[in-house]
Amino acid sequence: MGPVRPAPPPHRRGREDLAAAARAGPGAIGTIDALEAEHEACDRWIRESTEAFQAFDSGPSEQGRERLTTALRTLADTLGAHLAHEETDGIPLMMAHITPEEDAEMHKTIMKDYGLRKLVRLVGWTSAEVPADVEAHLRATAPRQLLMISNLAGRRYRRRTAYLWG
Repeated sequence: MGPVRPAPPPHRRGREDLAAAARAGPGAIGTIDALEAEHEACDRWIRESTEAFQAFDSGPSEQGRERLTTALRTLADTLGAHLAHEETDGIPLMMAHITPEEDAEMHKTIMKDYGLRKLVRLVGWTSAEVPADVEAHLRATAPRQLLMISNLAGRRYRRRTAYLWG
């Protein structure tokens, strides 16, 4: 098995890209700084998960399994908390200060960087355990095609995680 190389997250916008959002008010800078700190924490756990996986792959052991399990669970918790924060504070802040053209360009970049197959997996992962109120909002506002992909990919994701995590 070759080395695991996580793809860089194409959705991140640089601090300079959020300058307009920062002008939105005094809380904007704090939100941006907090999101950046969360990105760094996620990066740390991605690196740890990658290193733990590589170590376990080269010499499986109970200690290695524990390290990998801890790293993956911590990454899931850290990323989940970050995504919740990004959805509730970061994206509304950004969307209030970017043009529809910038938003469309961002979506094209994400599609190019991830590709359809990875995006389908990503939809399954992100929609598998959303709170009921968020799910209701998405069902009322999301395009039908996205809902269909979410239903199919979400079921597959839940089956796979049940197998892996019990």
